[in-house]
Amino acid sequence: MIKSGFLSKRERRELESVVRCPSEDHGIARKCNALLLLDDGWSCERASQVLYLDDDTIRTWYKKYAEGGFDLILHDRRPPKYETSRQAGFIFGRSSVISLQFMLKLPVWKTGGLDLKSGY
Repeated sequence: MIKSGFLSKRERRELESVVRCPSEDHGIARKCNALLLLDDGWSCERASQVLYLDDDTIRTWYKKYAEGGFDLILHDRRPPKYETSRQAGFIFGRSSVISLQFMLKLPVWKTGGLDLKSGY
């Protein structure tokens, strides 16, 4: 059980400002929201039900915050799957008709910026 009140007033204000900012990254805002609920005395199980997450995910976020603070929460991102659009084109199989048809239906952000007409 995580004890409530582990956040300082300053830390709590920082997390609240992230949660309330409409332009903030959704994943970071969810982490901040979970930490605020834990600070309010909610259990990991209860917070996970409200946020539709696994309770182990909430525990992991708390541990990372306890180890590295707000900066670790902000920078806890997976590396991009593809470094460049050229790699994305190679991995998707530029010459494959099926892959090209599939990619034409994807939004730009899922193609890694690949220009489908030129293949680069």
